[in-house]
Amino acid sequence: MATILIRARFREESMRNMKDANWALEREENNRRLCEAIGCRFISFFLSLGTGEGVVMIEGAAEAAALARTIYHRSGAFSTVEVDILHSARELKTIFEKADDFEKLYVPANRDEIDRMLLDE
Repeated sequence: MATILIRARFREESMRNMKDANWALEREENNRRLCEAIGCRFISFFLSLGTGEGVVMIEGAAEAAALARTIYHRSGAFSTVEVDILHSARELKTIFEKADDFEKLYVPANRDEIDRMLLDE
């Protein structure tokens, strides 16, 4: 199960509703319902006063990240929606080990003929 961080910048119209004292609690509950409906475990809702972004942290299948982003984007309430899948140190160890096994198969677009000749030697 992936840890997913969603950052969404509110449009001006959405920000006007922040004046209500219960706004953050209502946003949290709304996000909780959505996350549970798409099969995720809701961790928390945050608001960055520095960037004006709503931040939602959830756990679920990586596909849920794309689904959540699509739903937030379609709502029209946000000017941008960014999704990040976070990896623990243990997960990174496994990913890096697998990358060691497969990276020889990939030829980067910036490798020229001289680089190829040197690697073959």
